[in-house]
Amino acid sequence: MMRKSLKPESTPQSPLKRSTRAPTMIGVGLIAQDVLIQDGMPTTPTAGGSCGNVLAFVSWLGWKSIPIGRLGEDTAGVIVRADLEKLGVMWDHVQHNESAETPVIIQEFVPSPEGQPVYHFRFTCPTCRGWLPRYTPPTIQMAREAMSRIRPEADALYFDRPCPAAIEVGKQVMDRGGLVLFEPSGLGDPRLFQRAVAVSTIVKYSNEHRKKFGEILDTSPPLIEIETLGPLGLRMRSRRVAKGKTWRHFAAYPVFSLRDAAGAGDACTAGLLYSLAQMRNATGWSLSQANLARALNFGQSLASLNCAFLGARGLMRAVSASEAVRLAGDLLEHGDPPMLADAPAPIQGDSSVVSCNACVSVSPARSSFSSRSKHR
Repeated sequence: MMRKSLKPESTPQSPLKRSTRAPTMIGVGLIAQDVLIQDGMPTTPTAGGSCGNVLAFVSWLGWKSIPIGRLGEDTAGVIVRADLEKLGVMWDHVQHNESAETPVIIQEFVPSPEGQPVYHFRFTCPTCRGWLPRYTPPTIQMAREAMSRIRPEADALYFDRPCPAAIEVGKQVMDRGGLVLFEPSGLGDPRLFQRAVAVSTIVKYSNEHRKKFGEILDTSPPLIEIETLGPLGLRMRSRRVAKGKTWRHFAAYPVFSLRDAAGAGDACTAGLLYSLAQMRNATGWSLSQANLARALNFGQSLASLNCAFLGARGLMRAVSASEAVRLAGDLLEHGDPPMLADAPAPIQGDSSVVSCNACVSVSPARSSFSSRSKHR
């Protein structure tokens, strides 16, 4: 559990109010089927992936969420679409076709020696041990066609993979005065990565990934750079302050009961965007140091709440969006974690949902999770 002595840096603010017009966010990136493994058994799969989770969170908070992507014509794709559409995510610009397979991510919980929950990600089929489907980016033509039909008030773009389609959308969103947030977990093609940074307003990433692309960010820094530090909080720097050479640290908020930190970064991103949207003015996004500090604090508080529940979006099962905003505001105001009732437990699911498509078509019943160590 995070220490209660860790206090946020900026002055707390009252709970945020919704804007009069729902912002629109486009998402280009990893949308996957997520499956939790508890006590050797899978739970009912949900939509996940970093892009999928952020789209789901902001839609839940009242935004209009529009993914542009490509998934497979498979069971996982059906599950992902149903879960996100239930939350109001628009699906007009996601193609399901035979040229792609829907990514599948398995998150397994095991207890640490201290009794704390520790999660491991699996990316291999538990039946044949082959690789599970990975991300297939949309084509640049798909991105252009989608943007030609999306209304001009595209307020923001979230993307997590430096692909040509995301860069094209980023250029168009920035040309319309929108905000672009890039959240990479790897380098990929260095030239594409540099282009992705060039079209981004904010680049946010986990400190465990910085060694992969830190040199590029130091040489060609984005306007705003955010590095998350796990239980130590995060730090931010802006080109507008000391030419981007000075980092500002934000300590983490305490967690009432640490159950699962896997979705904390996605919740923080969604809270950051949600809060910044409340502070837009007649000329667009207002990215002053004070506004950024307030928005980061709100994102951190939402992440802290989410850590108290199992699953990348466990908070959404536990409380309503308005209650989450109120609780995050209370945490901002007082600095102490609120008492939270447990969320409904994830429902146990069919083990076949975590097999690759080839194994499902042959024998859905063969999947097994009896061993915790096979695919670490």
